[in-house]
Amino acid sequence: MRPLKRRTLTSEQGLGLLSRELELLRGVIMTEEYSGWDPGRPGHELLDILKEEIRTKGQPSAERVREIASITGTTAAKVRGVIGYYSELKPDNSTVRVCMGESCRARGSELVAEFLAKEGDTVGILHCAGLCTSGPAVLREEEIVPIGCTGTGLQLFVSMDSISQKLGSEEVVQSLLQELDDTASITRTGSRGLFHLEPMIEVDINGTRHAFGPIQSADVSSLMDAISKGSAAEHPTALGPIDSLSELKSQTRFASARMGIGNPLDLEGQKEMGAYSG
Repeated sequence: MRPLKRRTLTSEQGLGLLSRELELLRGVIMTEEYSGWDPGRPGHELLDILKEEIRTKGQPSAERVREIASITGTTAAKVRGVIGYYSELKPDNSTVRVCMGESCRARGSELVAEFLAKEGDTVGILHCAGLCTSGPAVLREEEIVPIGCTGTGLQLFVSMDSISQKLGSEEVVQSLLQELDDTASITRTGSRGLFHLEPMIEVDINGTRHAFGPIQSADVSSLMDAISKGSAAEHPTALGPIDSLSELKSQTRFASARMGIGNPLDLEGQKEMGAYSG
């Protein structure tokens, strides 16, 4: 076997070869990026520009589409693709919009849309609100609407933390909605961190929040019956006043002081509990 001859390159030849390799690699990457481009993931900059454009000026003209493409470093075809892909970028006369993304549908967004329509709202559809961990998402005038019953009667609180949902809190909420009348209220909260007790329902009884858990959807009917009869403390899932639980009594919370108390997406409600003070 003849020994291989080594080729000695000058620095200029080496740089030239490297430059050609990089150009070839760049071409492959650009081809892959173009062929795999997804209008459902156009990036925040383009989406934000289109939302503001359509909200304030209506559908962009062909010339404006080209301008937006130039601003965002993409093509007019891609801009038009994004407008066609996202239902919220199309003009409508809805008073409220409900997300119908996969996660929100799994958590009952279709039932929410039906309820809002019966209440007199003109319901529009969102493809995805980006609130998958806390859906179903509802937006009114671009503001997030906390989901749940909002009556002034019986007050209940259920975590919408992702772990709570994994353990069954959404099924519990659906059962509650079937059992409660229009005067009741369900507030979706963050978690108190007591995951061994999730799913957990907190109920305001005579001004004190009582905890029940772990509770399954099959337990909801008997719990509501016990509450109505004044015998909630005797229910098998009864834990007593939430603040008296040993896990919480042994803690002094600062940064997480409001965790599990109110809806974390309700900014005004959080301010009423002391957020942003001090």
